[in-house]
Amino acid sequence: TDGYQKLPGGLIIQWGQVGSVTRTVNFPIPFPTACLVAASAVTGTSGAAATWSQLRVTFTSTQITGGASGDSFMYIALGY
Repeated sequence: TDGYQKLPGGLIIQWGQVGSVTRTVNFPIPFPTACLVAASAVTGTSGAAATWSQLRVTFTSTQITGGASGDSFMYIALGY
C-alpha cells in the first residue's frame, strides 16, 4: 500500500509499490524541497536495483538491473 509519514523534524518518508519498471510514479504527497528514492523488484528478478530521475512530486524509473519490463517494484523515498 502507498503511504507516507511526516516526522517532527521535517523529514518525510513515502513508500509504495509500482506494477511496471518503466513508469512515472506520483508520490502520495509532494516533497517541499527534495528527496532520494530507492527501489527493489518484487516480481521477476528478485532484489534488482532501480535507477531513475526524481522530482519533488514524481519519479520515473528508467532501469531495473537484470529485470524485465513487466516486473513490479517497491520504493521508499526520503525527503524534506
